[in-house]
Amino acid sequence: MGAARAVRAGASGGCPHSIGPRPGREPAGAPQLKGPSGRDPESAPGRRRGKGLLTTTRLDRPHRRMAAPAIEPVRPLPETTPSSATRRDPAEFRPEQVRLLFAQSPAPLLASVFIAAVTAGVLAGPGPALPLLAWWVTLTLITVLRLWLFAAFRRQKPAHQLSGRWLAAYRLGALAAGVAWGSLALFLDFGWPLSYQLLVYAMLVGVATAGVSNNGAAASAYTAFLVPCLLPLAVRSLLAPEAVLVSMGVMLLILGVVLFSVAGSFERTVLRSFALASDRARLLERVSRVNRELASETGDRLRAEAELLREKERAQVTLHSIGDGVITTDT
Repeated sequence: MGAARAVRAGASGGCPHSIGPRPGREPAGAPQLKGPSGRDPESAPGRRRGKGLLTTTRLDRPHRRMAAPAIEPVRPLPETTPSSATRRDPAEFRPEQVRLLFAQSPAPLLASVFIAAVTAGVLAGPGPALPLLAWWVTLTLITVLRLWLFAAFRRQKPAHQLSGRWLAAYRLGALAAGVAWGSLALFLDFGWPLSYQLLVYAMLVGVATAGVSNNGAAASAYTAFLVPCLLPLAVRSLLAPEAVLVSMGVMLLILGVVLFSVAGSFERTVLRSFALASDRARLLERVSRVNRELASETGDRLRAEAELLREKERAQVTLHSIGDGVITTDT
């Protein structure tokens, strides 16, 4: 036969069912088994011979791990405090400041026209009727122009670069309204009955105080309205011969200083709110950007872990697939 298969039951002392020569007694010219590295498989680590068959055991070799991608640490978010918000440049929030001024309702302006009409009608009894009527018409025209200015601002929605011009236009309107209201003191006659004099004082003080809510967002605009509104009456009171009127003039000056201080505080509060809103928007943008970076880094980490798992499975399959080798030759 072509294949040299001999069963040496008694002569060799081996098992009658074993195939191949007895260990240690290889026939001459028989091929020698060599491992992948050129070494004898019998002397290779992890191999043994059992009853004539060459077997192998699994080699527990540590598999090479894939390096995980380096992840840069996330920089801490900037802290935002009210004290840092107040150090911002006020000119940065001028567009928002102008929009707040022009966003007020026209109801106070229309109400001022009605109040002026009632005041002129009441004072027309002891005072000059025609000059008071002209005063009311002038105040009404100024109010109409201011309402037209408000409508133009809302219709055009100007860019931020033009906010300075619109603020100057608003100041001019506030100045004209203050001059119109302050000119009421020119009609005051200290010979009138006390009730009519008190009406003039109460009217001008009330209008000056109510102007804080309308013009307080910009202290310069409120100052343009306050000074011409109270100064004529305060000067006339200080120049009056009676001490009571002089004291009222002093109180008007003190009231003007207090109102100016309130307007300044009001403006600072508005600017601080704008600064905090701006910082909040920047912080939200920063948090959103960091969340996107973390999501990207998390995806990279998950992909790296999945690749490591696949490499481990392939290595285990390779190690488990190493079987025993049996070589037969023709003789």
